[in-house]
Amino acid sequence: MRVPPGEVFAFLEANRTEGDVADMKECQHAQARGDAATALDAYRRGLHIDGSPQEEMLETLVMLGPMAPPWILARWIVSQAYGWMLLNEDPRTDEAVRMTLACCYSIPEKWDPQEFLEFGTSVGACDWVAHELATYDLGGLADFVDVVVDDEFKEAAPMIEDWVNAPLRPYRYESSGELAVRISDLNTGEELEVIDRGCLDGSSLGAVVLGRVVPALPDGPHMFASRPLAVDEITAYRAGYLESGSGFPGWLLAIGSGFHDGRIPEGVGRRTAHVLDDRLMEYLPAS
Repeated sequence: MRVPPGEVFAFLEANRTEGDVADMKECQHAQARGDAATALDAYRRGLHIDGSPQEEMLETLVMLGPMAPPWILARWIVSQAYGWMLLNEDPRTDEAVRMTLACCYSIPEKWDPQEFLEFGTSVGACDWVAHELATYDLGGLADFVDVVVDDEFKEAAPMIEDWVNAPLRPYRYESSGELAVRISDLNTGEELEVIDRGCLDGSSLGAVVLGRVVPALPDGPHMFASRPLAVDEITAYRAGYLESGSGFPGWLLAIGSGFHDGRIPEGVGRRTAHVLDDRLMEYLPAS
């Protein structure tokens, strides 16, 4: 059955059964153990979107098996944290969406409540800003790692604690090599290299971005926790020094100012990408 893209979320909510919810929970529990095969099977049994980023992620993890490097497992854990919050109706996801709507979108004074609900749901599903807020700034990832993730799974990605505490900072792309990109912190001037996992996709050298730099391996090279967000230079500088206010982190206030001043587009965080790595398939051996 084909459902128009704009009606997908409403269709899933209206047609989900108790059995589908049970399959979703089984998928979640299997992922928290690091069992991608069982998770993929449970995902496909329930009501789902064929070819979704989650399905692609699980397919990739099944293909990699024990060869999956620690940074891929860490990205998997981060993606799970947000799904765990959604499945458990964590109020922090709604808070993250409200904050994102306030800072990154123009909301009509009069809007049909159902349309507003559907739009908010789509923002929660696809907006980088909302994901960052719920996962990092509002503590979803920290709680998920502490309470849910299996200890053996955490041992396979021992850098995950560093990821939990990684700050969002403004960076400039300075130069690019075959496997690494040299970046500089806009506020401190510090330079470092990050391994290229698609972070330059859609950007060019000299561009400025907001992102979280994390270890790719224990005591190893660094990388971005996810593909960073391209913004204008003024917004980037402000994101590095603005203090939090009225419950909003400084970097979000900077983005909000950039949008309302016309420097960055509405919904700047709306995008879809491979959960693990935008260019992952380039690095895998041919079958």
